[in-house]
Amino acid sequence: MCPPPLPCLRAQGLLKSTLDCPLCDASSTKFDPFMYLTLPLPESRMLWLTLHLVHMDGAHEPTK
Repeated sequence: MCPPPLPCLRAQGLLKSTLDCPLCDASSTKFDPFMYLTLPLPESRMLWLTLHLVHMDGAHEPTK
């Protein structure tokens, strides 16, 4: 059985947002879960992406 094509794979994870206040230097970091990652389709046929794979069980180091 062949693996599903790349666009059909589910991309799950956490989106990290950081907000820094320029007045008081306070910083806030928030993590929001997502089930699917939507990427815009480029106009050209070439697209360069850098993905970081982090294993949730901690068995392996993150890979790039």
